[in-house]
Amino acid sequence: MGTLKDWNFFNRNVQSGLTEGQFLNMGSVLLCAGPPSLGVTAGTAFVGDDAAGGDIVFPMGLISSWSMNQQMPVVPIPEAGSYKRYTITGPSDGSLALGRTLYHGPSLLRVLYAYYKAENNPSIQIEPLIDNATANNMRNPHNWINDTPGHENFWINMASSILSQPVGILLYIQDINRESYGAVYLEQFQPSVHGMASGPGQLVVSEQTQGSFARARPVKLAKPIPLMSRLSRDEGINSVGKIMVAGTERTLPGLGGLNPGTGGSNL
Repeated sequence: MGTLKDWNFFNRNVQSGLTEGQFLNMGSVLLCAGPPSLGVTAGTAFVGDDAAGGDIVFPMGLISSWSMNQQMPVVPIPEAGSYKRYTITGPSDGSLALGRTLYHGPSLLRVLYAYYKAENNPSIQIEPLIDNATANNMRNPHNWINDTPGHENFWINMASSILSQPVGILLYIQDINRESYGAVYLEQFQPSVHGMASGPGQLVVSEQTQGSFARARPVKLAKPIPLMSRLSRDEGINSVGKIMVAGTERTLPGLGGLNPGTGGSNL
């Protein structure tokens, strides 16, 4: 990583260690819906393409826009006799907004609740979109549903009691070379707004939802891109877990994973 004394705006980039063409874009960002908390997946782990944890998240396709924000309340505490002040912070929370094209198959609310199954109410039967042994052992106990959210692929009724249950959102980011950049699990996401829209000149029907989440839990990657500050101005990343040092390729040691119950997971 370049330092202040190395700054040379004629001959060097400000941030060193970056490889030309190795960028992030919307196509390399994946959003998945899953159980409300990452801690629910205790005993499993996200481990790259062989993810056991991948069995409990459902990839959400056709997402055309998304935005995530976090807020922390900050209260300034002034004191008489000084222009300086202290601050007190409160618990943070976050918000997530999703935009999606209604194309074919499950609607936006349906894919958000892909994890849930309800069969106790004979008049309202809900089948999960994630159906395997791992997910079946972790179903939410909220099985009695009042007022159906919809039928088959199309969910539209936010008055249904199932939509008062939170879900989890996995945000997984790779670069254009399919190297893992980072991942985060948005726990306890509760949709509060849903809309559909179309109009003159629009060829598609769009859906939007927004809501709040309790915590953005970082997901530890099994083979992340190395931390840039480990590199000098003459070094750069050239492949997964490897760097170029003075023209010689070196492999960085792999990073071990954390059990989800200890604050993170592998991916």
